[in-house]
Amino acid sequence: MPKYAVTLLLPCKGDDCTHAQMLRRDAEDVVFCTEIIPNRRYGEALKWGLRRTTMPLVATMDTDGQHTIEDLRRLLHWRHLHNSPMVIGQRTPQWTPRGTATRLLNLAASILAGQEVPDFGSGLRVFDTAIAKELVLPDGFDFNAALTMGFLAAGHQVQWLPITVQQRQWGHSFVQVADGFITLRTLWQTRPRST
Repeated sequence: MPKYAVTLLLPCKGDDCTHAQMLRRDAEDVVFCTEIIPNRRYGEALKWGLRRTTMPLVATMDTDGQHTIEDLRRLLHWRHLHNSPMVIGQRTPQWTPRGTATRLLNLAASILAGQEVPDFGSGLRVFDTAIAKELVLPDGFDFNAALTMGFLAAGHQVQWLPITVQQRQWGHSFVQVADGFITLRTLWQTRPRST
């Protein structure tokens, strides 16, 4: 299997950092560089890693056990075959209050983008470093919303590849209800605009 010229960014807090170390080890056959970024806000951590990388591609994944190296490898292979500027691991939201909110935000993103956006917020993704460095990205959980909409607004192709999300094994979610409203505002602010 090929090793990809990618920096894998792993933001983590608490117990997640132990799993991040295991992911780093497991990813050694897949990517050239892995950055573990502890104890920062989600978007702040990813921006820090993005600024430091010299690789042409960046990959991100959650460190709570929900994403697998196998799915990362699938995204990287897909990106290699199709040369897409961004490939996102598409989750299927559950019919829970949080899953319903995710479905509604995906619908809002689709309306604002003028095209189907099946999952703007997945933490498992691969994207072009140079394009991402041109975007103004937030420090919070709305980072992925801004990144996805920023690529679409700039006219870059975004592709989705279905993944199976595993049960959370480490840590807990830090996302709160207010983050949903912040994300909706970010989707609005970063939406593609007709000229």
